[in-house]
Amino acid sequence: MDSLKCLNNECINLLHNNKLLQPLIKSELKSSLLSEVQIEKEFEISAINEFKSKFKITNETELEDFLVQNDLDHKQFNDLALFPLRTKKYSTDTFGNKSEARFLERKDNYDMVIYSMIRVGNLHLCRELFFKVSEKEADFGEIASRYSEGFEKTTRGIIGPHAIAQAHPSLRQRLRKSKIGEVSKPFQVNNNFLITRVESFETAKLDNSMKEKMCEELFDEWLNSESIKILKGLISQIKPSSQSKGELS
Repeated sequence: MDSLKCLNNECINLLHNNKLLQPLIKSELKSSLLSEVQIEKEFEISAINEFKSKFKITNETELEDFLVQNDLDHKQFNDLALFPLRTKKYSTDTFGNKSEARFLERKDNYDMVIYSMIRVGNLHLCRELFFKVSEKEADFGEIASRYSEGFEKTTRGIIGPHAIAQAHPSLRQRLRKSKIGEVSKPFQVNNNFLITRVESFETAKLDNSMKEKMCEELFDEWLNSESIKILKGLISQIKPSSQSKGELS
């Protein structure tokens, strides 16, 4: 890339030794690719206006002040505004044909769950609480507020919605096997004993939003791979005498 030609051997070594070279290459590679992406005028105008709204820019005077304060020109401002849209378009156009396979590989990671949980450190107490909530002698939320020892104490035991993949493996397995509304028997995760109840479970679907997410993930992985190749090429061009001892170890 032309933008990297300004780097001499000393700069390359300095950046590489401080683990800054690969991120720089990745950023420049992405910027170079996205600079060629054309956006339809109506979407371009909409994206720029949204960007202005984000920074409370309502007129040309405020725009000019913003540019001066942030050391930007109009093109740089517009490029920043259009960056997400260009990323979405490039990744979808380039990796759209691989998005379904990617989704099927990682589908389980995107299933969403909301559940209630009671977490205590004493098994005997956990069994007592399980009996109370399973027999409807007490409300799950009230018990969680009173006895639970985790952050869920402040939410009446409610956790989520979040991707089920974020949960501890043992908890994740229990949630997947549970029916909605069913109170689980006490089970142990690390040093705690848990009671859970699944409130809702949403299976991930390959809709437009998910397709875009898969494409952007694939794009980012490709950028990582390509930037590492470019990095190795730059390093290999440096004369051995100019390299720091052990920098490639």
